[in-house]
Formats: sequence, structure tokens, C-alpha cells
Amino acid sequence: GEAPAKPSAQARQEPRPPKSRHYWRSSSWCFLISGAGIGLAYLTRPEGGELAIAIGGVVAVHAIAARTWKMPARQLAALALGIAPFVATYAGVTGKLTRKPTSLKMLEGEPAAAVNGGPVLFATFWNDQLQEGQSRSRWASLSLIRESGRSTHYYGFALAAAGVWLLRRTMQRDPAAWTLLALAGLHALVLWRMATVSGYLSERHTMILAFVTCFWCGGAVAAIGERLHRVQWSMATALLAIFALGLPSILKPLHANRAGHRQAGIWLAANATGKDEVIDPFCWAHFYAGCVFRESQDPPPPQHVRYVVIEQSDNSHARLMMIDESRQLAKAGVPVYHWPESKPVEQAKVVVYRVGPAGNEPVVKN
Repeated sequence: GEAPAKPSAQARQEPRPPKSRHYWRSSSWCFLISGAGIGLAYLTRPEGGELAIAIGGVVAVHAIAARTWKMPARQLAALALGIAPFVATYAGVTGKLTRKPTSLKMLEGEPAAAVNGGPVLFATFWNDQLQEGQSRSRWASLSLIRESGRSTHYYGFALAAAGVWLLRRTMQRDPAAWTLLALAGLHALVLWRMATVSGYLSERHTMILAFVTCFWCGGAVAAIGERLHRVQWSMATALLAIFALGLPSILKPLHANRAGHRQAGIWLAANATGKDEVIDPFCWAHFYAGCVFRESQDPPPPQHVRYVVIEQSDNSHARLMMIDESRQLAKAGVPVYHWPESKPVEQAKVVVYRVGPAGNEPVVKN
């Protein structure tokens, strides 16, 4: 017989079917397993449910665009079936979909009382005095941009945006690529709502956004490398440049305005006992004194010594929730340490006051 004819050049160059078909052929078991994983995440934190909304939204939008619901309906049902046992168990035991105070405030919709600062690093707070007359929604938007920028070292979002642009054609063929963007957009909306209602937003809340940008940053690096593949060492140079952008933050020395707090913390570590209480609205000396995890221990006895850390500067530190109480308490004590040590206490930048139950006499270890 005759040998089978070789495919023509035109047939060999015929484009492959769009990748979106592979997306639709995904087994419902994959969605069921994904739902179970999301359910476990929901048991840890209610934000885990955001991924289910993102996946469901992408599937629904693509089903509308493709004008077919047979396969998407099975996938969405499998996703819901995987999540349902975990959500039902949680709701059955607790009687609510969530017991987190912040989440409950968001559902109630009424802005919470102002949080005039707090002993938390890497966070921003709404202050009724400083933000008087300002829009709380606008403040929440700016806070979200600022905290998200910090979590990605600022250049991360720019590189991720470049990745989205460079891979835009891939996104058109593969609707699954939109899931990460949908998750990031949904989480940003949740954070904006949280900041508006609770008046508080921390850099740690934006870690999901930083996580999502990693994929697009990698895609941008790969796409740029493909365009520069003819240039020798171009890929290695691009990677080194990206790493170099993060070096200034990694190698940054201690801030000069924190040096006094560090020395106060070292003094407290040598002079304060485990039965004493360290009151530090700035948290820096408290950290260097090794008192970070004392909150979970037994409370100090009724008659105990308290050390209060105060910074003497033109900055009122109105955002710090404990600053007024600490200054008032310090008036009842006596200074036992100050920095710089070479200057009198009146000219010191950081002062540690001892407030004791018996005369407030200072006790210093050699």
C-alpha cells in the first residue's frame, strides 16, 4: 500500500485550539478538591473564602462570554460541594459564619469608634483629631495603597503591572489566569472596607496582594528575558537588577531616631525583673528588653514596679493609643535612665521612669 501522506506545511502551521478549552475540560474533581482546600482555609481565617468567590466569578464570567453553562455549572457545583461541609460545621458549632470582631463590624456597616493610634508596628490608624473633616473612604484608599506598596517594596506593583501587560495575550487565551487578578481585586476591596469601618490597616493584611504580584513579577522577568535573549548575560543582569532593588531595605541600618529606644531596651533587660511591667507606647524598648511574649504569662502582682518609656521630642505621637496614659503615669515616677547618657535628663530624647509601690526609689544593677 501507499505510505501515508505527510501533513502539509499549512496543516503543520495550523494554530492549536485555544487553551481555554483545556480550562473547560478540567475535571469536576479538581474543583471539588479545590473547594475542600478553600474550606480548610476558611476554618483558619474567613478570608480563605475569597478564593472561592474569585474562582466562581471567573468561571461565571467566562461562561457568559462563551454562552455555555453545562460544564461551568458542574464545576461551580463541585466547588460549592467541597466548601459546604467545612462552612456548615463552623456555622453549626459557633452559630455564625464568622466570630472575628473586625468581620462582624464590616457586616454591620457602621464605622467603629476612632482608633487613635496603637502599639502596633507597620500599621496605619484613623485619628479623629488629625483627620478631622477628611473623608474616611479616601483615607482608607490611601492607606491601602501605602501599606500595599510597603509589602511589595514599592517596585513590586510596577513590575507586576508590566507582567500583566506583557502577558495580556496569554490571559486572553486562558481565563484561569484571571483568577489571581480576581483574588487580588477582591482582597483589595475587602481591605478597603475593613479600613473604612474599623479605622485600622496593617501591612500584614496586604500579604495576599504581595503573594499575587510574585507570579506576575516572575512573568515579567521571563517575558523581558525572552525579548533580550540575544543579548549576552541579559537574563542574569535583569535578575541581579531586581535583587539589587531590594538591597537598600535589607541593608538599611537602625534608624537614628530609634537608637535611644534600643539603649533603653538594653538597660531594661539588665535592670527590670520578670515581675516588673514595662509600659512602652512605642514598642521599641519593649522589644529590645525581651518583653514581647510576656502578654501570655500570668499578670504581675498587685504591688509591682512599672517602667514607663517616654520620648521627649516635638512629635506629639498622637497616633499612639497609650501615649497619654504613659505620660500621665510617668509623672508619678522618677527617671532611672535617659539617653543620650552624656546629657542631662531634661535634654534627653528617651527617658525611662520607674513607678514603684514603695517610694519610687530607683534600683539599678551594676
